[in-house]
Amino acid sequence: MATKGIQTGDALADPLADVQRRAAKQVAAAISESIFPIEVITFREDTNQSCCAYLNYGSALLSVGDKLKVVILGESLIDETTGLDLGSTEKTIGVVQVTEALDKFSKAKIVSGETPGKGQIARILKDKTGMGSNNVQQQREKIGRKI
Repeated sequence: MATKGIQTGDALADPLADVQRRAAKQVAAAISESIFPIEVITFREDTNQSCCAYLNYGSALLSVGDKLKVVILGESLIDETTGLDLGSTEKTIGVVQVTEALDKFSKAKIVSGETPGKGQIARILKDKTGMGSNNVQQQREKIGRKI
């Protein structure tokens, strides 16, 4: 059946689709991490690679290739004027990279540093665009005249 010039497109045809998806993921990550930080559930040695740190977030927040900084929280910082808890000092233990993102948890291998321990906090490392480190830029084919 002829469509008389009506064409369909996919995600690559919409220049805003990827930007919207990234922005939504970044906002969701910021909100989620501020309430429930990413934590190392446990670490189990794997003979094949420096794996596996099990993280308490799955594919809704993390993707294969994401790199995370694992930290130990230190002293609480309290603003004496307002009495507000400003957070804690952090000591970086190492960096892990997500190798598998399942529905409810993720597995990550050690990229550098020490072996992460149960209860340690993981923070997503951002690339130059401010997004997670796994984002591969796909260049859309440009159509139209060259100027």
